[in-house]
Amino acid sequence: MGTKHGRGRPEAGGSGAAGAVAAPAYVVPDGDGVRIALHVAPRATKTEACGFQGAALKVRVQAPPVDGRANRAVCEFVAEALGLPRRAATLVAGEASREKIVRVAGVGPDAVIAVFGRP
Repeated sequence: MGTKHGRGRPEAGGSGAAGAVAAPAYVVPDGDGVRIALHVAPRATKTEACGFQGAALKVRVQAPPVDGRANRAVCEFVAEALGLPRRAATLVAGEASREKIVRVAGVGPDAVIAVFGRP
């Protein structure tokens, strides 16, 4: 009991010790960095992370969704929030959608969770 659908099982390779908690679904390790699932709301009054929507971090950006301006603003915001240069964050999916995936090089899931939290 308690193991239906993987609940109650330690992570693969883990000892099951207290404190070993899986990363939330919005952040996935990817090589030397992570991929972050975002739900973006353009034309906001302020650029900010404002919680979670589904399995994605919700981000409001001031930039309009015109000529890629909102996409650039999202990448810039994520990189700066993590203390990285702008070039560390790149849009890998969702160019014309509110649902986006941004890859951030040089950072791990723990750093992302420390800045943006858990759902």
